[in-house]
Amino acid sequence: MTTGATVHRVRADGLAWQQVGDESVVLDLQSSVYYSGNPSGTVLWQRLVDGATIEQLVDALTGGFEVTPEQARGDVLDFLDELRAGGLLLAD
Repeated sequence: MTTGATVHRVRADGLAWQQVGDESVVLDLQSSVYYSGNPSGTVLWQRLVDGATIEQLVDALTGGFEVTPEQARGDVLDFLDELRAGGLLLAD
């Protein structure tokens, strides 16, 4: 279980990413798998490159998109789970 104070980061090694407009494309160089991110996913990805807490990620979504804090929290947790499942997130 992760806490709100945990700083989450995407792996620095073996990943290449590029922002294209308001979307992002990520290549996992180790598995040769491409991922794409919509505008909200791109905002979260950018924060996770430097490291961010769940609360900071929720704030990024509520500040930039019309979403409630509850919905933003659910979206952030789902996003982190997807990154973790793909091996893109550093271990907590």
